[in-house]
Amino acid sequence: MTEPRQFWKPVPLSQLQAASEGIDWVWEGILARRRITLLSAQAKAGKSTLLSLLLREMGRGGHLLGCKVGQGTAVVVTEETADDWIIRREHLGITDHAEAICIPFITKPSPTDWLDLLRQGYLDVKARKPELIVFDTLSHLWPVQEENSNSEQQVALMPLRGMSELGPAVLLFHHSGAAGERSRGATELEGFVDQIAHLEWENKSDPSNRQRRLTVKGRLTSSPERLQVSLNEAGDDYQVVQGNLRPIRSGIWQTLAQLLPTEAPGISIRELQGSWPDDEDLPSEDTIWKTLTRCASKAGARQTNDKPARWWMAN
Repeated sequence: MTEPRQFWKPVPLSQLQAASEGIDWVWEGILARRRITLLSAQAKAGKSTLLSLLLREMGRGGHLLGCKVGQGTAVVVTEETADDWIIRREHLGITDHAEAICIPFITKPSPTDWLDLLRQGYLDVKARKPELIVFDTLSHLWPVQEENSNSEQQVALMPLRGMSELGPAVLLFHHSGAAGERSRGATELEGFVDQIAHLEWENKSDPSNRQRRLTVKGRLTSSPERLQVSLNEAGDDYQVVQGNLRPIRSGIWQTLAQLLPTEAPGISIRELQGSWPDDEDLPSEDTIWKTLTRCASKAGARQTNDKPARWWMAN
């Protein structure tokens, strides 16, 4: 008789190892490596335009919506035709750092088809290590028949963790519900992902209005952020009209590691703020707390039980 697979492997909390020592952003504030982001939008609100601009910036390393985009490779699994992507490629100059899998299914896939696609994707990601994997849009790719079923969504979503844990950022596109305030269907989708971005019309009654609102919230954002943006006349860039994203930056941990004392009683978060280098943006208390609790375990940061807590770096 073969031994059962080992799923039950308790690890003492002090021995847990973080996958990385910081948040490795692909697109600051929205897409991070090893994390899954959901971007929902109303029909024709500009999801494909936003994705196309992101792919262009990944080819050269640049900025989109005022936030840094790292240079890297991407694979897009898309419901759209090759003709659609050729038009965007020619218009924006997207190069071969981006690849497309156009219309992998011509009918609603079965759960087995979906798992086969993800298994093949897993092996490809493991071999070639792209920075970004995109599924656009979920409703035409996953096997979920009843979008209001949390259990169906859960079964379809869970295998994506295996892919994201290999290193890439995973971006899921989905349609908004009728009210336009959240993603369509059951709540499992928004609960499963790490980040939620929602794109909506600024004024849907005016088709000529190029302004959109982008709201971002999740585990990697200190608080819900909102941007008002406008697509330029050429259709090749968004300008920020109002607002800004304040992501937890991966560089914060490097600064914290230098500021933390090496023994108790440690230093408070407010004291850390007071010691912050003048040539760096000062993060909020919440951002520092999240960085310490999520990114420091691998390096041995410790905290007291006092209020306010004090932090130090254990030897």
